[in-house]
Amino acid sequence: MKYPQNVITGCPDCGVSVFDHDGKRYTPLGEYLLSGNMVGRERDVQFRRTYVEHTCRPEDLERHSVVAEGVIEGLKKLIEDNPPRWLSSDLQAAGKAAHDSYSKLQEVTARTGLTRECPRCGAGVGNPCENLTERRRGNVVPTKKAHEERMPLPDTAEASDMQLARDETADAYGLLFEIQEALKSDRALEKLLHLAERC
Repeated sequence: MKYPQNVITGCPDCGVSVFDHDGKRYTPLGEYLLSGNMVGRERDVQFRRTYVEHTCRPEDLERHSVVAEGVIEGLKKLIEDNPPRWLSSDLQAAGKAAHDSYSKLQEVTARTGLTRECPRCGAGVGNPCENLTERRRGNVVPTKKAHEERMPLPDTAEASDMQLARDETADAYGLLFEIQEALKSDRALEKLLHLAERC
């Protein structure tokens, strides 16, 4: 059996904590009242907290309005004091730069990985490596990139080119991530401001 949820929440009009039950809001009376089954065999008379349907009081409405205005002004000041460092156009440019640097890395990897014979699959200089699983099945299928054993030897020009391409790609994706996180924070502040203005 599914029971309705009873939730304590804030009244959207006056901000007072209310008990939300079956779509209606209730507030407790200040004192405990005598309640329960007073007649019959199964009496359960005792003092209990009693709730009545919530009605906003003028002083609560006024206080809530002052608090909401203070929150709105505070958020506006926070946004003014922390102007966005990045724009959506910066994010698009960083995404394109990251994609381009990754493409360059793939090109450098393919170029530098074909400068010597592959010790793993035996592919000759200038030829792509072969997929060894497919070779066992009798098929000749090139791999997307050269085997790790075929990568440039340390302290060679090819190894330097590959490391430079890797560093550029890492930097480009690092900047992209930084811009994404900054824009998320900016949007979060703007969303909070819109929520506060709607209250």
